[in-house]
Amino acid sequence: MNKLFVLGTVAVLSACSVDSLMATAYPDREIFAFRSTVSEEDVLRYACAPSATEEETLRRARAAHAFADAQLEAFAERAETRMIQRLESGDSTLAASFELNRNASRFGEVLSEEIEARYQCLLFDFVET
Repeated sequence: MNKLFVLGTVAVLSACSVDSLMATAYPDREIFAFRSTVSEEDVLRYACAPSATEEETLRRARAAHAFADAQLEAFAERAETRMIQRLESGDSTLAASFELNRNASRFGEVLSEEIEARYQCLLFDFVET
């Protein structure tokens, strides 16, 4: 199973509407974008609360991204294993996909909350380029 498929289920909204939403909801936050190490075609975007210096804000954004990227890779590996187990046990592709989507949705919520708590950065977008 392709990790891009698994990670793609965590993706949120399109960039245009997300940008205007984020500017309205978090006008004081700085936007950062980093390429994923899981797939260099994917870009994760964060809205980070300002720090005393721009360098500190950038440091927190980079730390948030390193954490998110590692968590996404671990989730993709677990989801891939679970999907294979479900299919090999005779479950339908549809049932296995529903479970994956449900788990990915919950994972995305928990990950965003944890990143906000740890780094004061909100993971708000996952774009395949």
